[in-house]
Amino acid sequence: MGFQAAIAKNNRSNNSGGIAPDPLHTVNTLSIVIHYFKAMCTCTKDREACLITFIYLWLTQSLENIKSADDIPSLTRVTGSEPCGAHRLRIIHVDGKSWVEYAQCYSTPQGVFLAVATCPNHIK
Repeated sequence: MGFQAAIAKNNRSNNSGGIAPDPLHTVNTLSIVIHYFKAMCTCTKDREACLITFIYLWLTQSLENIKSADDIPSLTRVTGSEPCGAHRLRIIHVDGKSWVEYAQCYSTPQGVFLAVATCPNHIK
């Protein structure tokens, strides 16, 4: 890490209470994963399904919970008229644009809470 990067990291730590992830490290890691999936899967359809599942688990911070193949959730694609539940990708259309939403589960003292979040457009 360069001198200026260290100063910037220290400033972010003092100002916001946390350190932002290093974008170069994140992009490099994602690039390695994409190349790994290209080498691992010969079928394009399988490769895309595996990659989308990995990105979903990565975005929802669920990778640590995967110990075996049985722990990988099955993603279900639902329409906008159906409720967005756990491990569902809901496609909605707003003002002529389509969006993909998923529900992130959070445990609270009152029970499990599902917060709906949008996915980046390229994951559709």
